[in-house]
This record gives sequence, C-alpha cells and structure tokens, in this order.
Amino acid sequence: MRILIIGAISFPGSLESSYYRAFKKMKGVEIVLFDIEKKSLFKRVLGNGILDRAKRRIYFHLKNNFLRKKFLHYLKNGIYKDIDLVVDFKSYWLTPNILRVLKQNTKALIFHINPDSPFDKIGGNFHSNLKDCIHFYDCYFTYSKKLVPKLYKLKAKRVKHLPFAWDPELHPVININSDDIQKYKSDIAFIGNWTPEREKWLESIADMDLTIWGTYLWERLRKNSLLIKKLKGVVIGEEFVKVCRASKINLNFLRPQNKDSHNMRTFEVPGCGGFLLTERSKEQCEFFKEGKEIACFSTPEELREKIEYYLSHEEERKKMVKAAHEKVKNYTYLHRAKRILEVYEELKS
Repeated sequence: MRILIIGAISFPGSLESSYYRAFKKMKGVEIVLFDIEKKSLFKRVLGNGILDRAKRRIYFHLKNNFLRKKFLHYLKNGIYKDIDLVVDFKSYWLTPNILRVLKQNTKALIFHINPDSPFDKIGGNFHSNLKDCIHFYDCYFTYSKKLVPKLYKLKAKRVKHLPFAWDPELHPVININSDDIQKYKSDIAFIGNWTPEREKWLESIADMDLTIWGTYLWERLRKNSLLIKKLKGVVIGEEFVKVCRASKINLNFLRPQNKDSHNMRTFEVPGCGGFLLTERSKEQCEFFKEGKEIACFSTPEELREKIEYYLSHEEERKKMVKAAHEKVKNYTYLHRAKRILEVYEELKS
C-alpha cells in the first residue's frame, strides 16, 4: 500500500511528522512525501511587528502559489499515479481544481486531517475554501466531536473523530540529570503560545514560581505584565520532555476552538512523564480519570487551589503521573494511524 502524506513533515514537532513515524512502523506500507517545508523555496517569517506580519502575508501568498504549481506538475507527470491513499494535513493551499485533478489522475482515496477548527477565524485557522473543497475528501478527520455535525452541514462525505495522541519518539520518557533540573525546574510550567485567554489565566498566578516556554507570540504581552520575567525560550522534543519532568506541575489551557474537547498537551505531558493540571473538559475526562490520573480546573480560584494542593502532596502527584503514563500508552499515533487504515479498508470493501 502506498500512502502520500501532504504536509510540513520536516517542521519540528509537527503532527504530520508524528503520523509519518507511525505509518513507517506498519507492515506493507510505503510512504511518499510531499513535504511543504522542503518543497518550498521560501523561509518562514518570525516576529510580531507590523512589518513581520506584512512579510508573513507575502510569504504565504508566494509559498502557496509555488506549492500549487509544484504539486500540479507532479500530478500531470504521473508521479502519484500508483498512490492508494492521500493523507493531507490542513493543506488550505489545495484548491478545488487541484483536488479535482488529484481525483482524475490517481485511484487514491483522499483523507484530510485538521488539527484546528476550520471555522475559527482567529489565528490563521479559517479555511475559506472549505465549502468548495470538502466534498473531494473521502473522509475528514477532526479532533473535536462537536465539529462533526458542522462539517456534515457543509456536505462532507464522511467525518470521523480522531483525537490527538502521544508520540514516544518525539516525547520519549528520559531520565533528567542535576544540570537539567537546574536549567528547567519550576513549581509550575506552561509550554505553549500566547493567547489573550492564556495571559489572563497565567496573570492570576504570576506571584508563584512559574515559567512560560513559548515563541515570539509572547511579545504581545502588555509592557508592564508580571509575566515578562517568567518567559523562557521555545522547547521542542527532548527539551519539552525535560521541562515537563523537571517541573512539579504542567499547565494546559484550552483555546476557544478546543473547549469541551482536548489538545495535543492532553497526551504529550502524561506521555513523557509530567504531571498535568488542565482546564477541565468533557473529552479529557473521557481519556483520563480526574483526580486519579490528571487534575483539572475551571476557574482562576480553582486553578490556584489545585496548584497549592498538589504542590503540597508530592506522593499523590507521583501516583497520578504513573497512572496517566500507563493510560497514555493506549493513545499513541500508531493507534491513530491504524484507525485511519481501518477507515480506508471500510471504504474500499
């Protein structure tokens, strides 16, 4: 079986890279990549200034046009004619016309995996072409149960709930030494990007021993914010693991698009052996037992209360970390990849 994966496979920590590693472990599967990071001639633009944002718009315009031409060239020259399954990761640059040509030039089923809500107009997640593209996908996979009916309303052929998972190769369980502890330790750690909601949550505990690990987006903090002194750098892979294991408590906040659902941190923190204190949601409590495997909060008052409680109950924390790690072994990207192929076989039979 030949699978074409379309996405930012070489981008550090990307979802598609985790699926690529999972599919590679499966017998009888050959992977073909259309890596939008390697195919593109253009480099990502970082920074939060007005000029940076303008450059980013130009960057995406040029990059997307380049990718369209490159992909169409491959299709029309028969490069993908023997592909059985296309797994596309949030490739909004794929137009209805390109998807039509893909259907005409291959025998493949087309599966779309979106780690974000295509209806979210904040943060670059909105898919303006979704209504015209969605009927080309033989199956649309979404992390959120609540998005399933919305996608069917747009005339999706099939929608399947596919949660996030843990990638043991990206976030392995590793022992940390005294130098690691000294560099990464804190009572409370948060790993993730800035949002207005997260800023409010974290400012409510700014008086505590807190570290924030993230990208240039944290430059959007107010100039007099108490959180500025808490900022550290970006951590990916083993550095991410070291922060999680060196910190007593790892926080997780759900974006508006993840409310009542979950996110990648739901599985990543327990996977690498960290203690997870997460904003409460129905789906997360279906994956893990609250108070036994993970801890949850819903208000700033409860957040502070839970932090104070678990900082003073070390043995309870350790038991929960162990229990959550055992549970997350059933939630890996290999499990998710197998589910994708199950759907493929169902549609082919």
